[in-house]
Amino acid sequence: MSAKWTTIREYSDITFRYCDGVARIAFNRPEVRNAFRPETVSQLLEALVYCHESQEIGVVLISGEGPSPKDNVWAFCSGGDQRVRSKTGYKGGDGINRFNILDVQREIRFMNKVVIAVVPGWAVGGGHSLHVVCDLTLASKEHAIFKQTDVNVCKCGWRFWLSLSCATNRAEACKRNFLFRTIVFSTGSLRYGYGKCCSATR
Repeated sequence: MSAKWTTIREYSDITFRYCDGVARIAFNRPEVRNAFRPETVSQLLEALVYCHESQEIGVVLISGEGPSPKDNVWAFCSGGDQRVRSKTGYKGGDGINRFNILDVQREIRFMNKVVIAVVPGWAVGGGHSLHVVCDLTLASKEHAIFKQTDVNVCKCGWRFWLSLSCATNRAEACKRNFLFRTIVFSTGSLRYGYGKCCSATR
């Protein structure tokens, strides 16, 4: 019997649904690989705060809608939408530059519920970082792909803590993947510890 999901709130950039104690928040911009802009991040943060405060929600799923209408490719999230990026952040519809994705990561880390990333396809850049801060990652065996892109833009700062979230003996391999921009497929992610579980389905 299929789950009966009901919409909690309507948003332009995400979907937010509930079923039997589980909330599902999904990026809903498949035409741009579910890249986030300031509006997306604000909506995501609002939904996460709702989950944090709800007495009915015990588990939070974060995923991505799809596939893309352009090429039928699935994505979890491809990070920040570079079309609205400026030197001081990502420009929202109100003209203000923001970089509030860090607030989302903080909310996930301090969530009083279990947060599970359900990765149906590409998890790149900021999208990759989001799945790492979740408690668990369920990745599509056929379609999930993990890639970090900071080195492409000469930014190698705090995300080195990715290696700390993996087993110590795998830390060096994680750093090499980061530095050399390695694309890691779903089954390979298990070797490094940041794909904690693989699923054959979306």
